[in-house]
Amino acid sequence: MNARASPTSMVRCCISAIASATTGNGSSIIRPIASLLQRAAYGEFGIHAMSHRKGILGWADTYPAVAKHAFTFLFNQAEFGLGCPINVTDGAARLLSRFGDGALKAKYLDGLTQTDMSKLTQGGQFMTEKEGGSDVGKLTTRAVQDDGHWRLYGEKWFCSNADAKMVMLLARPEGAVGGTQGVGLYLMPRELDDGSPNHYRIVRLKDKLGTRSMASGEIKLEGAIAYAVGRLDRGFVQMAEMVNWSRLSNGVKSAALMRRAHHDMRIRLPTAWCLAAALSICRWRAGS
Repeated sequence: MNARASPTSMVRCCISAIASATTGNGSSIIRPIASLLQRAAYGEFGIHAMSHRKGILGWADTYPAVAKHAFTFLFNQAEFGLGCPINVTDGAARLLSRFGDGALKAKYLDGLTQTDMSKLTQGGQFMTEKEGGSDVGKLTTRAVQDDGHWRLYGEKWFCSNADAKMVMLLARPEGAVGGTQGVGLYLMPRELDDGSPNHYRIVRLKDKLGTRSMASGEIKLEGAIAYAVGRLDRGFVQMAEMVNWSRLSNGVKSAALMRRAHHDMRIRLPTAWCLAAALSICRWRAGS
């Protein structure tokens, strides 16, 4: 493996990104930090592409899942907010490579696995609705065929990586049966072939207590053009591949957060105790 792939190199890269995006008085500039950390995750280490593209970090083949999740574990100790965009880009590439037809793969797969930031296409996952959260079979988003295209109508309630350039989502084709058996999987680009925006909009971003650095949003679909991925009567089964991939990644990222908390506790708590002792001595001397 290339020396750049070492844990020390990853930590150094993330620290450098944060340090170089700090003003002279020490205050952070959030957007440059996010941009530099994205460059580290997608461009330098290619975490999103390790399962799909050969040659990442000089490795001749694609990485096994355990190696990719080792990188996920390390990176998320530095920045957790990018964990979801990285993972859903990885998951979108997984769905497309497994179930997409040749034309869709030729058009979108390379962008999803790019490490050249100018060519990268981040992926998203829009599945949850007000009516269909944990019960996906109750979703109400409709897919309507119109002049050779699929058009999507409805609302998605909790959308991961809301401004992604390409999204995997579920919708019910007109005339399909109820429940999960009638749900199809679709690929929806943010922009159409002529460069114009697709027909959907971000209604608002979620006001969250947790990972505020990773924007989740509510999306309204207003005739958005999309492409069917795989068999339309197997949409939920196919999307489950992405969901299961995400759940495994979430477990790894949670372990990363625990490791970070343990590290910070070991480093900072002794310092806090020493400071408290010094303050006590000062108070005692002042009192005497």
